[in-house]
Amino acid sequence: MAKNKKPRKKYRQRFISDPKRNYFTQSEIKAIFDFLGKLELQIQLSLPLGFLDDDGFDTLASFVNWGCVIRNNPNRKIPPEISQAICELQTSAVFALEGIKKRVLSGKTEKLVATGDELKAIREYADSMIPFFRECVLNTPQQTYNEVMVATAITGEVDTVKNQGAVEINSEKIKAILDPAKGIVFCRG
Repeated sequence: MAKNKKPRKKYRQRFISDPKRNYFTQSEIKAIFDFLGKLELQIQLSLPLGFLDDDGFDTLASFVNWGCVIRNNPNRKIPPEISQAICELQTSAVFALEGIKKRVLSGKTEKLVATGDELKAIREYADSMIPFFRECVLNTPQQTYNEVMVATAITGEVDTVKNQGAVEINSEKIKAILDPAKGIVFCRG
């Protein structure tokens, strides 16, 4: 009885990776959408009532800075009219966040509370950007994740970004994004 001396290898499918479209699992995408739901609740409920803590405020600031990151990302082909609309909404939201933080730092208020105009600016930004963020997560999750990490680094949470190690953030990338001609961002001071 003949025995194969050279057995065949088992077939293994090879995957071709696309750097712009990496696939996250459904549970990871669901976790991102849950995070967005919590962010919406913070904007709608916690911010006007003064229940927003510092971590929530930093998360909100990172989300606002994400608008600047996507406008200046050469991989995203955003039409100029949409980019201009994002710029206007993002600039007004940055000024609103700055006003909230200045009131707390000067001692006028003890909690992070938004006035009517500030709340309106932040809500307008969130109402237009959260659906776009959901679409970006579904279409290009890895690229969106990297953009959020850069926005988080701009906000000032560099330690958490370095610990996660998902994307290398160097000062040249941040300087390019912080260029005054390209837009305004909120930096924790």
